[in-house]
Amino acid sequence: MPLFTADALILRTYAFGESDRIVVFLTRDRGKKRGVARHARKSRRRFGGGLEPMTCGRVSYRERERQELVFLEDITPVLSPLRVPASEDDALGHVSYFAELIDEWAQENDPSETLYRLGTSVVEALVAGVGVESLARYFEYWLLRLQGVY
Repeated sequence: MPLFTADALILRTYAFGESDRIVVFLTRDRGKKRGVARHARKSRRRFGGGLEPMTCGRVSYRERERQELVFLEDITPVLSPLRVPASEDDALGHVSYFAELIDEWAQENDPSETLYRLGTSVVEALVAGVGVESLARYFEYWLLRLQGVY
């Protein structure tokens, strides 16, 4: 099983068993992946806050041939929407909205650097304190444009 390291945007997580989590993440060069983060629910030491939606970071994972799920080894968060200024009360509610839209539009194992860059730029804007309503319209417009709908 080769070890891959990539810049990634965490989209969502699901509980899996008693101690594991299924993590959906978008990488710049390998597309959307689904993986198992072992013991992520029991121990905060290895993953910490790196599994929160729309967290940008460096992900290490192992991938087996002909298997849908990868094994998430480590994540080093670089930028997190949890650093949003306190004046933006609505921002964290919109974070899950942005993550859900990217998850729906991204294709499995299909690299989309433009979609990845859109997601990271939205997180950067949120952390910088840009207004959430105008940012949401900007995100929706560019998502539709990048996907060829608009």
